Amino acid sequence: MKATLNYYLVKNFNGFKNFVCEQYFYLSVEIENYERILKYQANAYEEYATAIFLYGLYDKFYHLLNEDEKLSIKYLKYHNPDDKIPNHYDENLKSLYNKWVSVFFNQRRSKIDKSINSRVLGSVMKRIRIDNNLSSTRLAEIIGVNRSTINKYENGQRMPTLLNLLKFCTLFRITIDELISTSLF
Repeated sequence: MKATLNYYLVKNFNGFKNFVCEQYFYLSVEIENYERILKYQANAYEEYATAIFLYGLYDKFYHLLNEDEKLSIKYLKYHNPDDKIPNHYDENLKSLYNKWVSVFFNQRRSKIDKSINSRVLGSVMKRIRIDNNLSSTRLAEIIGVNRSTINKYENGQRMPTLLNLLKFCTLFRITIDELISTSLF
């Protein structure tokens, strides 16, 4: 699996360590940078969506961990030479790797990955709206829905109808393909 942010997810132990120790940090920095300064450019929203998707997978992975595993992952990311190695560190690393593989490389995800991720789509829609200096209230008026509906779209709690997607894309002069492709995983 390759992310468009030049991140490679390699299904081996070194790939796991690389993602946990380095790439996860850079994903969070990239997301923060996109949310702070990004203006629409070719592929920018797709990169933003990919970062959000991978960040979400890591979040799902992290919530599977018990306290000993969380201490082990913290130690793996960074530790002082004087820090004590957590109990059962080697066993925890094996367990962490297996959980990471199950979340990031699950075979059942292949069908799910081909569908629209409403959370990612909503984040991209929000980013486009903000980049164009439009309030959610004004966008709701233009599309013909309530402001709460726009908020639900942007928070991933609700999928926009095809008609509302068309109105959104027409307003911001992007194609539905461009918008949807950012959210297919």
